[in-house]
Amino acid sequence: NNFLKNKERNKKEMAYRLSTLWKENAHIGSAWAVAYEEQSQKIVTGDANGNLKVWGKNEEEEDLEEQLMVKGHHILGISKIILRKDNDDLLILSSGMDGTLKKCIYNIKTNKIKNTESVTLALGKSVDVAATDEHIAVSGENGIIWIYDYNLKQQRQLYTDPQDESKNQKKKVPTILTSAYHESQELFACGYHTGEVAVFETKHYSRVALYKGYTGSAVRDLCFMDEYIFAVYDDGYLRIFTKEHPLVATMHTETGMTAVDVLCVHYESENAAERTFFIATGHLDGSVKIFEFSSKGDIEALHSFIEHKKRVWALEFEQHTCKQPLDATIVKKSDDRLLQSNYVHLFSVASDGNLRSYLCPLDQSK
Repeated sequence: NNFLKNKERNKKEMAYRLSTLWKENAHIGSAWAVAYEEQSQKIVTGDANGNLKVWGKNEEEEDLEEQLMVKGHHILGISKIILRKDNDDLLILSSGMDGTLKKCIYNIKTNKIKNTESVTLALGKSVDVAATDEHIAVSGENGIIWIYDYNLKQQRQLYTDPQDESKNQKKKVPTILTSAYHESQELFACGYHTGEVAVFETKHYSRVALYKGYTGSAVRDLCFMDEYIFAVYDDGYLRIFTKEHPLVATMHTETGMTAVDVLCVHYESENAAERTFFIATGHLDGSVKIFEFSSKGDIEALHSFIEHKKRVWALEFEQHTCKQPLDATIVKKSDDRLLQSNYVHLFSVASDGNLRSYLCPLDQSK
């Protein structure tokens, strides 16, 4: 296996691949977006036809079953989904290739949509969505970022251009393909189709960092974890930044990267606290790869598995944990609790229309 060339790892540590729950042909055509909500254990997916689906385990908990389908939720494909739970309701935010942001309320008990609202920002142009507890950021064509509250009232509109400091609003600027908020909600980052990554503080949305010059290849996905920004590119590179350091580490694979999510495990040893980041990446060839990144700056390839036949569009780690006598803390999207089990789940969707769930054991030796 060329991916593991020159990597000597114990076979037990390599036992990453164990597909647990999956759904063949979950969508007709490409599935583009996936999100998981821990407490309700609901998975929400969106496809290239604009259809939205809600999934849950069946009564035997041996398979995933479709619990709701909203046909034509977006006129064109759904690019991203964000979930927020509120008692018995699940707030579903989605952005699409139709340039629309949609907010709908799904009742977990009745499996029905209670209310749907939408706002069109760039008709016929793809937009991306990110959210904090108070604000929703929508970004897309010409480097524009729209900030909304949860009543879908616009709070501000920003014009960003990573290639021109003059901020000329008439000049055509790169398109924003992906965006994310830091778990502290104090930083916001976006990636452009021309390869730049920009970071803004969220009080006034002033730019505080710009990473450029590494490639002209598009930034397909990015996420924050602690002080790091993890970004993946069409040219097959994973690049890791911090606000202070333009480039901390890189990893290259033979196939373009299309999606990324990160899980951080904190270990308390006798000498000092240690952190290990497990990085999951999706690829053009349908593969999902797991990397291990230490705060020392080292990246090591752990495993590669191909459960999809076509391009992986989105993936996400679950936040769920269960109690075990392990001196570790698992951190994901502001989640900071005692590690309760030695594994986590990872979900992915791809152009083959399939939804996959992987069981990923953590390193027992730690």
